[in-house]
Amino acid sequence: MRKRYLEFLPALFLILWGTWIANPAWNTFVDSSVFSYMGKIMPELWWGLIYLIAGLIQLILLFTNNLRLRQISSITTVFILLSLTIFTAVGKYQSTAAITYFVFAVCEMFAYTEILSDIKEKGPC
Repeated sequence: MRKRYLEFLPALFLILWGTWIANPAWNTFVDSSVFSYMGKIMPELWWGLIYLIAGLIQLILLFTNNLRLRQISSITTVFILLSLTIFTAVGKYQSTAAITYFVFAVCEMFAYTEILSDIKEKGPC
């Protein structure tokens, strides 16, 4: 059980980001060209809910010792964060948002390698 903070940070980010985007009090996608491409694919509320749920699942799994489920959650989070990186880079490549999301993806990649190391030492469950 080492370095779970590497899993915690991206999970927290997804929860906060998803909550922010899903908030009906404002319309982030309309007001920001960074998210323009994402708004063409799916409504803002759905993006927010997907990211919020993904973060909550990862946070819940963080407190389990089931390494296989944490491994699946971690690789899913990497793909989610990389997709967010790509979408924001396409939306407005000059924005620093893509860099920020990529850093969280790299953090989750390190978490994934830690989980693999734990699986090698202890077994999958």
